[in-house]
Amino acid sequence: MESEKRALDSILQKSVSHLIAQNRFPTLENLQALILSPESKFSNGSSNFDFTEAASFKTLLEINQKTSIFICSFMACRPILSLLSLEAELCSFLFSYGIAPFQPKQRLSNPEEIDIDDDAGTTEKNEQGSDPVECTSQTLVPRRRPCNFEHFGLGSLVRHPLLCDIFVAQSPIALSEEQVLMHLNSFPGSIDMFEFFLLKHYGATSVTKDLNVSLDLNGVNQHYQALRQIGEESRKKLLVANDLMVERSMPYISSTGISKSVSNLELSASIPERMPKPWDLKDVGRWGENLVYEYLKNMNPKATVIWMNKDGETKAPYDVKLMLAGENSLRQTRFVEVKTTRFKDKNVFELSYNEFMFMGDQGGRINYDIYRVYNAGDASNVYIEIVENVFEKVKNHMVRLCLAV
Repeated sequence: MESEKRALDSILQKSVSHLIAQNRFPTLENLQALILSPESKFSNGSSNFDFTEAASFKTLLEINQKTSIFICSFMACRPILSLLSLEAELCSFLFSYGIAPFQPKQRLSNPEEIDIDDDAGTTEKNEQGSDPVECTSQTLVPRRRPCNFEHFGLGSLVRHPLLCDIFVAQSPIALSEEQVLMHLNSFPGSIDMFEFFLLKHYGATSVTKDLNVSLDLNGVNQHYQALRQIGEESRKKLLVANDLMVERSMPYISSTGISKSVSNLELSASIPERMPKPWDLKDVGRWGENLVYEYLKNMNPKATVIWMNKDGETKAPYDVKLMLAGENSLRQTRFVEVKTTRFKDKNVFELSYNEFMFMGDQGGRINYDIYRVYNAGDASNVYIEIVENVFEKVKNHMVRLCLAV
């Protein structure tokens, strides 16, 4: 039986390698067509061959499913579709699930990787207390987050069926979403000339082929019109106002009154000394996490409070973990996701797929709370609304989910 499984595994891995060599993405459909074809050299044309019994099939299936889900979600909400940004965020998403490469022995010889911190149970701090390490029976190995999809053993992301009709190949001058936005923020002409401007600036003939960027001009135009309404001010002020207008584009929905408030006075001892840069949304978000972290420490002096992103973004599905003193059970641990806004009343915010799946883990028995920070960066007016046990409230129709289209 074990020898048969190894044989199946070998056939599956050779089939994946064959598709990659042909510049085809190893989807389950492509693999099935290749392996089960009458002239197949892998299964000898046997119609009884079942590659789902291979040991590595589960990993292959998981990478395929999560990649397709992520790409669909990414494409649905981004007016600027950058292959470079998509690939980086997809790799972070897959890494957050601890997904191993399909063919670890065929990893890139020098994949681009960067260190991240991780609070999972399989990691520890080294003696210097800085870099996370993964414990094995033999040694401590630094954990790293890949930035290149080929790390996962399924070839180039540009060959994925959802992307191959948009991008022809990986471009050597691929632009990130942030680079395109920076050009848009300083673009003086009309929006219908923006694509021509990018082509001229980079000496390209096609934004999709040469820059790996696809533009939804309707969505880009909304961003552009927000800029035009601000007036000619300094670049920094343009960015600040533009971020505010884009953030404000999400609607306000009447609340059902199931949250509890933490007033500005109650937060006075927890407000971080350093104020955030208002034009930097990531800095504003970290400020909100820091505020909630200090507040929970002050309110629970005997508990253990861990700020997941204190030393760097971990991509964890929660920002703060609160463990009550003397208790180790899951029921005595609260997982807190912090959602920060600079507005005083904007109660609609994004919830990632990763966060939603985590809160529903174990049938929603996890204590998953959302702390909504309003007026972030304004020490005199900041306050918090708390929704505890979010999944239970969603299930009982006390909290509503919405889609933005």
